[in-house]
Amino acid sequence: MVEYMLAVLLCLAVSGLISTQMKKGISKIWKSMAKDIAPPCPGCTPPDELN
Repeated sequence: MVEYMLAVLLCLAVSGLISTQMKKGISKIWKSMAKDIAPPCPGCTPPDELN
């Protein structure tokens, strides 16, 4: 029973870690895309909310 609980906790920890890392990676990608797309003209700076 103890081994089962430890295995379940290990699976939860690993899945939580993977989820967190994927969210961080996707967030970086979206922020870089938003900085490229958000300015009103190609040479303008992005809005302050994205910096």
